[in-house]
Amino acid sequence: CCMVPPCGEEVSRRCSKGMKLCMKNLKLPISRLLSRVLKSDPTFDCGGIEISGITIDSTSREVSINFSCEVNEDVRHYLESTFREEAMRLLSSSVRLSFEPGDFETTGAEKEVSRITEEQFREILKLTNGASSYLASSEMVFEKNRILITVHDQFSFQRISSKKHDLRKAIEKVCERTIPFDIVLDIREDEELPVDEDPSYPEAERESKVSSGEADLVLIGREIRAVSKKMKDVLGNETDVVVSGKTFGLESRNGKLFILTFNITDYTDSLTVKLIGENARSLSEKLREGDELTIRGKMETDTWIKDEVLIPRDINRTTLSRRVDNAPEKRVELHLHTKMSALDSVVDVKELVNTFREWGHDAAAVTDHGVVQSVPEFYFAAKKNGIKPIFGMEGYMINDSEQITMNIDEDTSSLDEALFVVFDLETTGLNPKEDEIIEIGAVKMRGGEVIETYSSFIKPERELPSLISGLTGITEDMLSDARSIKEVLPEFVKFTEGSILVAHNSSFDYGFVRNSVKKHFGGDWEMPCVDTLALAKSLFKSKSYSLDNVVKRLKLGHFDHHRAYEDAKVTAEVLKKLIQMAEKRGIQSVGELEKLRKNQNLDSLKPVHVSMLAKNKKGLENLYRLVTASHTKYFYMKPRIPKSLLTDFRDGLLIGSACVSGELSKAFIGGASTEELEEIAKFYDYIEVMPLDNIDTSEGETSMSRDTLTKMYREFYRVGKRLNIPVVMTGDVHFINPHDDIYRAAINAAQDYDNFQNQPSLYLHTTEEMMNKAVDIFEDKAIAKEVVIDNSRYISSMIEEVTPIEGKLHPPVIEGAEEEVRRMALENAERLYGNPLPEIVEKRLSRELDAIIGHGYAVLYLIAQKMVAKSNEEGYVVGSRGSVGSSLVANVIGITEVNPLPPHYLCPECGKSIFP
Repeated sequence: CCMVPPCGEEVSRRCSKGMKLCMKNLKLPISRLLSRVLKSDPTFDCGGIEISGITIDSTSREVSINFSCEVNEDVRHYLESTFREEAMRLLSSSVRLSFEPGDFETTGAEKEVSRITEEQFREILKLTNGASSYLASSEMVFEKNRILITVHDQFSFQRISSKKHDLRKAIEKVCERTIPFDIVLDIREDEELPVDEDPSYPEAERESKVSSGEADLVLIGREIRAVSKKMKDVLGNETDVVVSGKTFGLESRNGKLFILTFNITDYTDSLTVKLIGENARSLSEKLREGDELTIRGKMETDTWIKDEVLIPRDINRTTLSRRVDNAPEKRVELHLHTKMSALDSVVDVKELVNTFREWGHDAAAVTDHGVVQSVPEFYFAAKKNGIKPIFGMEGYMINDSEQITMNIDEDTSSLDEALFVVFDLETTGLNPKEDEIIEIGAVKMRGGEVIETYSSFIKPERELPSLISGLTGITEDMLSDARSIKEVLPEFVKFTEGSILVAHNSSFDYGFVRNSVKKHFGGDWEMPCVDTLALAKSLFKSKSYSLDNVVKRLKLGHFDHHRAYEDAKVTAEVLKKLIQMAEKRGIQSVGELEKLRKNQNLDSLKPVHVSMLAKNKKGLENLYRLVTASHTKYFYMKPRIPKSLLTDFRDGLLIGSACVSGELSKAFIGGASTEELEEIAKFYDYIEVMPLDNIDTSEGETSMSRDTLTKMYREFYRVGKRLNIPVVMTGDVHFINPHDDIYRAAINAAQDYDNFQNQPSLYLHTTEEMMNKAVDIFEDKAIAKEVVIDNSRYISSMIEEVTPIEGKLHPPVIEGAEEEVRRMALENAERLYGNPLPEIVEKRLSRELDAIIGHGYAVLYLIAQKMVAKSNEEGYVVGSRGSVGSSLVANVIGITEVNPLPPHYLCPECGKSIFP
């Protein structure tokens, strides 16, 4: 240690590749170093002062020297000036000196960061959103110029680790300087630490390789120990690249040389691999579709396929990283779509059930859009793997009792005497919770006469979207001198006093005003209201009930659409016409308008989503009845279920509130009060909440901020608690793994969806992943466990194991089918072959008829005969195929023209036959 220059040379050699050399517990007396290196003795006593450690960083060319004993001001000044300068000269590096906290007198500023005070700790908690409760139960100390955060359970460790960025900013703000920190997991003796290599992931993404002792590890070349590169980062003409992935698209050609090509993907991208010769032949015998490989080789441009291919030198079998569910108690997924959710989900049932088995899940539900076609496949796959299958559906529910009026109870005011305020809004968007009102227009009228009008622009807090400017013609310049919503809203509210509000699609306009009143002034603003949209649907039929179409239908002339006052003025004219039509049907008072609801055009009603789970055999039967009715009686664009029909057939079903397209979510977005939400929620057996990144705009929903979704789901939780309705977190699963989103994006792109490439996180979540998503919403681990695990398992426990398919034939019933098939077969055979029948024909018919009738297939033969006969009558030629050609009964009753008997002569006139 006294030969500093040689030591520096040695350190330089060892650190040439960017390594960091640390020497600890040196206990090197400073007096020896000063006399040997500086060739002089200091004027002060330096006995007892020792160097405890040295760190050399070759990348930054910095040497850190740490003193662990007490150092007074004189010694410290000497070391930081004379000693440090000489050391920098000799080492040709930057030298930094550090002294243990508390071993010397510090300035006031330095004392502030020598430890974390209780007050600073509380401030850090306030600023660390989403991890404060876990930090509160941790230990935070200042040690060796770093903050050391010690936690004692795996979940807290994951949560704090996922909030490192927020934590770093909080410490910097509170301590007024950047301080590095470490998060340490200290599992107590009574706790077990699960395997988890990456604390930023809620699950262990474990990658293991087949043991080198196994003969089949190395398929070609040598064992690969290098780290694999993501395929998306592979550039052309790389001479040494290592990738890992799953194989697909295996092809081989055996010509002069054996050629094997296949693709390999790690789901960030895919590469084509090409081999020629004996290695190709040997590998083709071992390789199968879906094998997982690590390959080392070089990228070359292939002149045959005109693309870059990977030419391998080494190929090893490997096991790719997989998501696993390490939670001791698993959640149950209750909202999941398979490929039977047409043009929407890409979930394969077999792969789904295998995933559940690998994760240790014991139950799951399938809830396809409007259909139950996946029930048989899901049932057999689930039972085979020991998983309880739950059968359900996400239906499209229409409220066939949609209100014409709101907050009008037994109002006896005559339609001619009632005071109406017909109003319309222009807004910056369609979401009352987040968008703003930019214009209000209103017309006050009584007895069909206009009494007063109101119109005002409103200056929004945010920039006006260009789309809205193009739609309405309202520009930033027009709003620059407008008043704020806080000035205009009280004025409009006063204008409406003592009147009945009227709007076209009043839930939108009324909801916007209610939200604005609540946001800026507090409280719930409630007014009696009439919806001209619902009223028009009850008075006449039309393909569309937009304001434009209603105005045309009523022949009210042209108007300047998408401006608030013009829309309000023409809506007032619409109201006058609709009142006249209502009076012709005997409606005299405002309260009597609700009587017209029974005449509503159901095709005009917009459906909302609703979840249904079959609790038992009766529930599954009712689910089938609802599916049938939705497709045969109420189908319009989608298979729709009237709410009244669902009420009639809900026996044996559990009804859930579904996603953001559900009735409860729509009501919240529309500004419903807590009491109104509770009234709606009473219809449901369980309330669903979903991860904040699950909102699916392909369903036609407007984008909602995380803050709005958080408020909504917290309100749903409070409503559920008050009504004793379980609140459960579901995934709305449309693909199994996060990287599978590209397949759904392709489906959405084919349907011209906007923003199809930005898929929501509709993948199957593990228990721990869903717990993290729940904590993001509720910031409470206990609530997260309740909605993710406890309530999902509780709902699963309410559901019996139902056998939807018994494995035996269930043909339809047609009275007398057996006798009719036997009669037709014998009569037609005798018409062809005469009476008595040739022995070969009689024996064949007898054997077939006994089998067909004995096994219950007679009704199917009869149905087929009737279908072919009807088709022939209508001029459609029906050709037969498949096994039906082997049935003589099918031939003689007219199902097929193929006669299965041995070749023979038959006279069509007399029926004489000769069988060789």
